[in-house]
Amino acid sequence: MQFKNTDKSYGAVTKTFHWLSALLVIGLICVGLYFSDMPNSPATMHTKLQLVTMHKSFGIIVLCLTVLRIIWHIYTRKPGLVDGMKKWERVAAKGAHYFLYFAMLALPLSGWGLTSAAGRPVKLFGLDALTLPDLVAKNHDLKETLEDFHSTVAWILIGVIAVHAAAALKHHIIEKDSTLRRMLPFCKGE
Repeated sequence: MQFKNTDKSYGAVTKTFHWLSALLVIGLICVGLYFSDMPNSPATMHTKLQLVTMHKSFGIIVLCLTVLRIIWHIYTRKPGLVDGMKKWERVAAKGAHYFLYFAMLALPLSGWGLTSAAGRPVKLFGLDALTLPDLVAKNHDLKETLEDFHSTVAWILIGVIAVHAAAALKHHIIEKDSTLRRMLPFCKGE
């Protein structure tokens, strides 16, 4: 497997970034939905706080991974879209990718911001030595705004991920082109 992208296929680094990001983001969405529905009762509070701490920690990992991913995309060429795609499909694919990157930056930053606005520190994996600086001062109204933003972007992201996956499967099963194969691990995809 090649390390860098070519004109026709994605390399190992891009594929690793893609699938690691996908696993982390889907996991974060699932955990976020789970703890959001948990009651704030004495019986569940310890578990809920642990899940929230892990959610924040892995969210910051997604933020860092996304920054590295953007730097990698600047450094290496990106294969073009496969031949035969309609103009609207090309526009939709580009728009979906831009939104995915936006969400992978905006969600961790808004989560960090809303935690700061709530007056709570972001401690990666609960460790005092890994406490991040506050992004904003304590502010209840800002916390509520960022919480709404975080939730709205997450719900839109769920829809975009579903469409993104459905489009990849459509290209693989119906169009029988290399769109999905060239992003799968251990496949050349050309």
